[in-house]
Amino acid sequence: MKITVIIPTLNASARLESLLNRLETQKRPPDEIILADSSSEDDTVEIGRRHGARVIVIPRDAFNHGG
Repeated sequence: MKITVIIPTLNASARLESLLNRLETQKRPPDEIILADSSSEDDTVEIGRRHGARVIVIPRDAFNHGG
């Protein structure tokens, strides 16, 4: 079974590094991590890419948690 974790983000760099480190060191780490980023202005996208996450940047005005 493939495990995928999807994380919606907006300027999440303060906690994202810790979250990704914890996901990677779990007994069963996810096969894929996807960040759905709503145009962060900090290092969120770079942190995600550095950890091998697939990063999808969405224009902030088009982002909808329910969508």
